[in-house]
Amino acid sequence: KRSTVFVISDFYDPRDFRDSLKILKHRHDVIAVVLRDGRDYDVPDIGMVPFFDPEMKQTIWVDTADRAAAQRLKRDSEAADKKLQKMFKTTGVDFITLNCGEPYIKTITSFFRQRTRRRFR
Repeated sequence: KRSTVFVISDFYDPRDFRDSLKILKHRHDVIAVVLRDGRDYDVPDIGMVPFFDPEMKQTIWVDTADRAAAQRLKRDSEAADKKLQKMFKTTGVDFITLNCGEPYIKTITSFFRQRTRRRFR
């Protein structure tokens, strides 16, 4: 039976899940909900900070006072988002990005209005 499937994630995963989405999309209506935090792009200057990656089981220390490192992090985050958006578009998966700590009702409402308009053209 065809269903609408919501995949909710930050999608920070080094593994390629394109084929999994294609398989899911073949049978179902798939909507990716991408969760983001402003600190993914603009790290506050709070000194040396340990970042633990639970998937890689690894801790990396980052000097948040190093503006060059902060700029690289921002650039890398934006590039990863563009790559992710391109992958969603090529697989035909609709996506919405929600920012943590920000109101989300208007964003979700706008997403579904646009989606409805697009489908009934």
